[in-house]
Amino acid sequence: MKSEMDSMGSNQVCTLVDPPEGVRPVGYKWVYKRKLGADREVTAFKARLVAKGYTQRPGVNFEDTYLPVAMAKSILILLAIVAWSIYGLKQASESWNTRFDEVIRGYDFVKNECDPCIYKKICGSSVAYLMLYVDDILLVGNDVKMLGDIKA
Repeated sequence: MKSEMDSMGSNQVCTLVDPPEGVRPVGYKWVYKRKLGADREVTAFKARLVAKGYTQRPGVNFEDTYLPVAMAKSILILLAIVAWSIYGLKQASESWNTRFDEVIRGYDFVKNECDPCIYKKICGSSVAYLMLYVDDILLVGNDVKMLGDIKA
């Protein structure tokens, strides 16, 4: 119970105040749960502080209870977009390569015109080459520090 109260305090979930005269605040209660391990032995006890929402009165404790929800059509479209690049599908590697190209160019790498799997980065006298082979990367260059920075 102490850890729950500490967590609520550190996350600034609520602020304790004195209620105005004649106002009855919404109550709360503790809910307890035993956490079980793989062989059904008790591994931990948990406590959660919850408001007694059933005591609320419209116009007194709340006004609207509307929560916007995504349309089913929107969810299906989003899932179709995600499924387009699922690992193992024929187009997944092309999607991965397109995204990799966008990201690596953001780090000042330039794609080789003759071989689209080779990128080059020049920084002063330091040069780094990055080569893609399926989903592996070979990184070579003449400056160990620069190569370390690229890897990080």
